Amino acid sequence: MAAVPTEPDDWPAWLSEGSARAAEACSDEALVAPVFNAAADERSGGEFWLSSLVNEAVIHGVDAAYAAGRDHNIEADVAAHLITNHLTMLTSPTWAALRPDSADALRGAGETLHLHATDRTDLGEWFIERGHDGANWPGRSGEADVTLKGPAASLLLVLTRRRRLSEETDQVSVLGDVDLAEHWIRNTAHVSG
Repeated sequence: MAAVPTEPDDWPAWLSEGSARAAEACSDEALVAPVFNAAADERSGGEFWLSSLVNEAVIHGVDAAYAAGRDHNIEADVAAHLITNHLTMLTSPTWAALRPDSADALRGAGETLHLHATDRTDLGEWFIERGHDGANWPGRSGEADVTLKGPAASLLLVLTRRRRLSEETDQVSVLGDVDLAEHWIRNTAHVSG
């Protein structure tokens, strides 16, 4: 376990040193190294851990900013990557094994959700299908039962339950079945219980 600094003035250096070690561990060579992928999906272990580190830093950085009453900024490309990571985790074998309640709630009869990041033209579209065997997100687009549309950072904050779907400041519009969107968000929290 890491030795956490006891003095507040020591935190910036400690965090900088830790982030440098994390970046080194996620170099191009490390990303293809045979490292355990806790999600048991198709990503390399390095890719899994890098995405997990970025997710933890960004999402809990937002939590800290909210707690301190400060603004936060998530770049669109980072937010888009984290939305992809979020969906990858929710559809992984490990999620189904550890969170069967969530995996069961994401099953459906063909209902579809579409996420559209308005500030990303290349990586800003996600199409989710709820099937009898579970949710999946094939690489396609089209009409959906519900579409959530807005900046990638706002979509990420809604999906991770840092903002409510109805808050106007999110700039997220909902087109279609609002209940379906709320069901998805309510049942995809990265917490137990």
